Amino acid sequence: MHGTWRVDMMAAIEANGSGMSAEERAMMTALMGSMQITFTFNADGTAAMSASGMGQEEVKAGNWAVGAVNGTALTFTLTENNADGTPGEAETFTATFVDTNNITLSKDGEAETMPLIRQN
Repeated sequence: MHGTWRVDMMAAIEANGSGMSAEERAMMTALMGSMQITFTFNADGTAAMSASGMGQEEVKAGNWAVGAVNGTALTFTLTENNADGTPGEAETFTATFVDTNNITLSKDGEAETMPLIRQN
């Protein structure tokens, strides 16, 4: 899990857009297709998320911790720091490894998934 992972936006739209009309899918592709989102999970438990698109860029720092490993699935908590640097509320995610360089990330309690590709 250590390293930097990029969200495969087109695969995410495909995976989560099965209930969308052709028009909705085209709109989603136009809005999200140019976005770049990366997650970095460091061995020391620190984490970073960056998102850019439509002329905007956002970078957040935080911490992550492994919760459980079950076969190819890794459950972990991610705590983003607030603007003042204090820890925010922890969120639980599951990373399901497709192979060494590809995972599918899902947030606890949400149906949407994000395919991620290892960057380093």
